[in-house]
Amino acid sequence: MGFATDLVDSDEGHTSEFICSICQLLVEYPLLTSCTHVFCESCLREWFRRKRSCPKCQANLNDADQVCGLKEGSPIAHRILLRIRVRCPLGGQGCRWTGDYSEVQNHLTNSSEHLGTDEANDSDLKHASDTNSRTAGANASALKDQGNAKFELKQYRDAIELYTKAISVGGDTGDLVASCYNNRAAALFMLKQFRACVESCERAIVLNPQYVKAHIRRGKALVELGEFARAADLLSNTEIARSSDEMKLEHDRVVGLTN
Repeated sequence: MGFATDLVDSDEGHTSEFICSICQLLVEYPLLTSCTHVFCESCLREWFRRKRSCPKCQANLNDADQVCGLKEGSPIAHRILLRIRVRCPLGGQGCRWTGDYSEVQNHLTNSSEHLGTDEANDSDLKHASDTNSRTAGANASALKDQGNAKFELKQYRDAIELYTKAISVGGDTGDLVASCYNNRAAALFMLKQFRACVESCERAIVLNPQYVKAHIRRGKALVELGEFARAADLLSNTEIARSSDEMKLEHDRVVGLTN
């Protein structure tokens, strides 16, 4: 899936060649085919599971070297794509930011403008002190959704950045922030960063001790680290473990791995 076209400010003459014909959105993580068509990476990979041809002109694309990243295949086109003017995906939360397409991830993860206050150019600290918990929760939820979208695209590092930003603006929205920690742990697990995954799970559990998914994911990460005994212990010696069939099953699986 690509970037919403209703957030694009550049004229159609600038953007038309960069609309993925599969999802009909502005291409994200673009791939270029040998027949010079551009698609979202995730869209084209999914298309190839059914048919190894160009979705636009039906040209045969059986050879791996017939598809490459747009940046590698056409650096000039890639630079043009990155200069497309867009608005913030969190515009519904009041953010008035506009900028180049290349700047969106940086804006979402490193800027406080998306908090949508009148002091859009003030420091992060000033925004944090002025923003009430409702606004913080709404923005954290929107950032989490952006992270989830990146996760679905298997862009785990971008997802981690967005979950981390959601955590930083989430304030005292405990369950929501716990969910962001757990989702970040899932992305870390996919990158095989198992120690960091454990730490993120534990932060989620501190906020929500009943968070079964976080308990189970921590156990899986500990298994990957070879810490079978600790994984089994944490999956059984907690109050929630005694009432969760899922945790009991995971505990039995871990014990089985050591036999």
